[in-house]
Amino acid sequence: MGHHIIPQFYLRAFTEDPADRNSSFLCQYNFETGAWNGPASIKKLLQKPGLYAEETETFLTYEVEAPAVAILKKLRKYRSGKIKLTDDERRIFSFYVACMYKRSLKYVVEQEQRADDSIKEACQRARVKYPDRLEEIDAFEARDEWPAEIAKEIGNPVPVPSWADHINMSWLFLFSPDRDFLTSDNPVVRLNNSGFGTPQAEFVFPISPRLVLYGNRAGKRGTDRATPQQVECSNEAIIKGAFQFVLYKRKAAWVESLIQKYR
Repeated sequence: MGHHIIPQFYLRAFTEDPADRNSSFLCQYNFETGAWNGPASIKKLLQKPGLYAEETETFLTYEVEAPAVAILKKLRKYRSGKIKLTDDERRIFSFYVACMYKRSLKYVVEQEQRADDSIKEACQRARVKYPDRLEEIDAFEARDEWPAEIAKEIGNPVPVPSWADHINMSWLFLFSPDRDFLTSDNPVVRLNNSGFGTPQAEFVFPISPRLVLYGNRAGKRGTDRATPQQVECSNEAIIKGAFQFVLYKRKAAWVESLIQKYR
């Protein structure tokens, strides 16, 4: 079995009955085929053999996911009142959210494209500066593998601490008692393509079908009941931000309708 791109414990909240491990199944809407896959066990979903080095997988399991489990359980039990997290809980959860963003395949593919573009630009400059080394430059640009340092960074799902500091912005938890929040293979979505450290930064992160975290720098914080429009805005962001799959507990026509509307 491969390494999970998205942790099983996170996915379990979106199954038909999260309390029943025997019903830990999800359906995936596949953008490539335009059809549903599944239902399939979350043990088999969103994984890839050899995705990380074993020491990286161990770090993710025990230093990132395990500390966040108690916080996720606390948030998923919410039904009324105000959600209160301690400073330590916010620090732990910020790092967890940062890792969830960086370990997605969409992030990896985007980083590969940026690195490829940067190398092409560097080679173009080198050709002008070193016209006597064109063959060497061409061979470097036509490489089959990334330079070791670039490959190491692209494949590293662990962010530097400053990422967590940036994500620890204003947090507004939106609770929806009757309309479901969707999730995907890329569950942390920036809303306006601004970096997490910029003044315009906004992101959404579905915690369960009932609760979504809206991070922002506009000072919106606390806990509120989500309006139908806010639920749809979150689902729109998740659909647009997904890499290949939108996830739901069953094959649902309303999910397909939203996908047709926003993809």
